[in-house]
Amino acid sequence: MKLMFVIGSLQGGGAEHVLTTVCNNLAERGHEVILVYNFNWKAYSVSDKVRQIDTNTFEHDTAEGCLLKRYYNKFVNRFRGYSFFCRFIKEEKPAAVTCFLQNWTWQLAFICKGRVPLVYSERNTFDWKYNNLTDKLCKKIWYHFGDAVTVMTYYDKAYLRNRYKNVFVMHNPLSYTPLSKEEYIQSFPLRKNILACGRLVPNKGFDKLITAFSAIAGEFPEWDVNIAGQDMQHSNYSTVLKDLVHSHGLDRRIHFIGFHKDMDNLMKQHSVFCLCSQHEGFPNVLSEALSMGMAAVSFDVITGPREIIIDGLDGIIVENQNVDALKEGLRKVLADSELRKNLGLKAIEDIQRFRPSDIIDKWEAMYKSLVKKYHK
Repeated sequence: MKLMFVIGSLQGGGAEHVLTTVCNNLAERGHEVILVYNFNWKAYSVSDKVRQIDTNTFEHDTAEGCLLKRYYNKFVNRFRGYSFFCRFIKEEKPAAVTCFLQNWTWQLAFICKGRVPLVYSERNTFDWKYNNLTDKLCKKIWYHFGDAVTVMTYYDKAYLRNRYKNVFVMHNPLSYTPLSKEEYIQSFPLRKNILACGRLVPNKGFDKLITAFSAIAGEFPEWDVNIAGQDMQHSNYSTVLKDLVHSHGLDRRIHFIGFHKDMDNLMKQHSVFCLCSQHEGFPNVLSEALSMGMAAVSFDVITGPREIIIDGLDGIIVENQNVDALKEGLRKVLADSELRKNLGLKAIEDIQRFRPSDIIDKWEAMYKSLVKKYHK
């Protein structure tokens, strides 16, 4: 099948990582895969078997010029995108088009209607109040134009009921091959420290991790916290976090280490993973952490952790947004090396259910069913 995927960019984020994994695996299976995105932002590698189209070939730069020019280019780009996709889809005749995140949703809604199956791949939970106007328009209007919407959890599918034509659950595939038990046991004595990952934005809740760790830092002087993630432009959250670290006197214990492409190698060096987000769709970093044998402590956010972690068996889930509960969860794993080892071993075993081959089977089955219905 010829399958076309559209996303704004491949900057460092979970959705972008998932998309490259899906595209690369589908291409390896012999599908003709086309990926359209902005080449200026590329944190993940795309297979040579995937045909890549740069949006800069039809869009004006919105980062240069005066304020009026930038807004003008943003406005004009909407129609340039419409013109490009209209022509491209007509010429290429893909079997299906998939829109990741919320770029060009309305353009594709009009262009694909009656021509080609359109899939919207939602990367956040629906059970959350978003203030973003684009998000509201997508979920209330444009997604109804699609032939299918993919969600990342069974919770979201149940929450949506019959809101859209077809809803498919697509768990995120593992980005890395899980460690073998032998590898894990060998590396365990060398592992140390707590790792948290994600863009430096308020939703990721790193302030809660800092507060929780500050309460127990004196008990565990040999443990530090590393926060890996991209510092977002036009956001003062990183400044807020660094000021909070300084106020607790933990400048030498809590480190901001930036975005890392080789997250698997980084995870192999750490013993404990913490997920402290306000909300998630299906947190890739959590499944990745388990695949590397990390003992995970996670807030019980609405969706995600409970479809990845079996509480007490391969990780620990604590009351959502409760800093004291997070503190106690961290204290529990830091104080008990045997518990950390057992959680890591079980995590490596259980996380196999998200291996890419199984997840890609579901994507293929979805496309086959949609194409079959479309051409009846």
